[in-house]
Amino acid sequence: MSEKVRIGLISKLMRMSPEAIRFYEKKKIISPKRIEDSTYREYSMSDIKKLYDCKKLRNINFSIKEVDHIMEEASLQENKEALQRKKEELQRNIQEQLVMIDQIDRSLLAESTYEKYKQTYTLLPDINYAFYPYSIEDQLNLELVQSGIYEQVMDHPNLFSCTAFFDLSNQTKLPEFGFSVETLLAEEKGIFTQPPVKRVKSQLNVYTVIKTDAIIQMQDILPMLEWCSEKGYQHKQMLVARLIGAFYDHGREERYYEIYLPIVQF
Repeated sequence: MSEKVRIGLISKLMRMSPEAIRFYEKKKIISPKRIEDSTYREYSMSDIKKLYDCKKLRNINFSIKEVDHIMEEASLQENKEALQRKKEELQRNIQEQLVMIDQIDRSLLAESTYEKYKQTYTLLPDINYAFYPYSIEDQLNLELVQSGIYEQVMDHPNLFSCTAFFDLSNQTKLPEFGFSVETLLAEEKGIFTQPPVKRVKSQLNVYTVIKTDAIIQMQDILPMLEWCSEKGYQHKQMLVARLIGAFYDHGREERYYEIYLPIVQF
């Protein structure tokens, strides 16, 4: 290809900004011939192919700096290793996006789930959650929030659900608020799950869904505790409420929580 063209035409052809093309030229990834006494450049087929290679790398989320290194400095083995790392990164992103889609689905179904379980209780088997509290007695849990543990939570926000943890041995005590995740999923991601992280693990649980017009409090779960007492179920002095949907209607809140009350097997 020896046709004399402006950079704008190549930009349109490649759907690449003129600034990016000039960057690759500056880095000597491409070498268009300058036409004497003109603003035109003559782009060869080699230039076009290299720009396309750059575009492909950018499309799989390599930075311009990484593209420059891959195209000009890296060895063949380094290129293969970079692609493998990018593949693993994309696979992790896909996993997290699937979790996000699941959370959106749960939110969209929150109202119908609530209607299904409203004022009814059922027994569910195994739960195994890791709970990361950011507040204790309505005060920020600075020890955990400022620790490396909490940084891991913020590195994977889409894996976690807003959660309230109730200590039922003292029903005047305010719930702890934080985030929870399935313990096995946290361990797969290398997220710390040992103390001071709380583990909520039980083979048998009373389950329901409730709707509130504010953040959940003790009075919201009293009907479940009364029902369990009537049925003779002995609970394990703790309860977990996981937020599955939060909606606003002209400033008015609607919150939907899944409630898990671990009980002693009978």
